[in-house]
Amino acid sequence: MTPRTKNWIRSNRTALIALAVLFPLTFGVMGYREWHDSYGEWPTSPVKVQAGDNEGGVFWGEVQYGPAGQYARATVPSGAQTVLLHLSGRPVDEPVACEVLVLRETGGQRRSWEPAMFALDLPEQIEERTGCDAESGGEFQLVVPFVLPADATGPFALDVEVPSITPKFLRFDASF
Repeated sequence: MTPRTKNWIRSNRTALIALAVLFPLTFGVMGYREWHDSYGEWPTSPVKVQAGDNEGGVFWGEVQYGPAGQYARATVPSGAQTVLLHLSGRPVDEPVACEVLVLRETGGQRRSWEPAMFALDLPEQIEERTGCDAESGGEFQLVVPFVLPADATGPFALDVEVPSITPKFLRFDASF
């Protein structure tokens, strides 16, 4: 190095150290913010819930299972299991929003299935409802259809998202 370069480095030492620290730090903070904005609100941590538990501002009932083969539409593959899960809830104080995410096979092949809306022709007295509305209030009943392959053996769990407790979500035993 020439004496002139050494003098320039010495005279700008503080700025160069700040640049060496702040430049990567800036990209780290920007990357974290982008990641958090995109993925930070996803439900990632299950909370196991039993009937009668108060989680997410709701007293939850038991998941009830009902075969729904008699309601299956022609588009359901032959040999598939069609099931209708019922889950009741009663808000503790104020209305709560919630949404069924998936039915998960917790053993076996560990697969998951989303609600099969429009896979069943349900009678008028049974209303498909995959979520609870924060504006309606009062007790609610989730009625969620699923189409499972014939080789799905379980045990099963029903995952429900309550936005007020995200990134946690509720996991109910739904073995049938």
